[in-house]
Amino acid sequence: MAKVLIVEDDPEGANAMRLYLQFRGHEVAVAGSGEEAMQFLESLQDGSGYDIIITDLQLPGIRGDELARRLLARCAISPKLIALSGEPSQQEAAPFHLRLRKPCKPRALVDAIDTLLGQ
Repeated sequence: MAKVLIVEDDPEGANAMRLYLQFRGHEVAVAGSGEEAMQFLESLQDGSGYDIIITDLQLPGIRGDELARRLLARCAISPKLIALSGEPSQQEAAPFHLRLRKPCKPRALVDAIDTLLGQ
């Protein structure tokens, strides 16, 4: 299974995603902000310890699109990026592999991860 980082400022939403993904066998960490996510990644030797990073686009501080740009600039092995947004028409320039509309159903999240991992 995958090592997943969820970046979400809504604690209830983040916890629900974490529990469901753990139930499905994934190793999951949660960051409540873009800054916290960057700290997680900086603690890794090359910043590439996650297979999938799921980030809300509307984060306070470092927004999800900026977080994605910084990640891709510093990771030796780029993780797959999933953007979450409550805005259906929001098109960010950052290179996300998939975009999901919030709130997303747990099954849609698992299907997105499986698709990105080629399963």
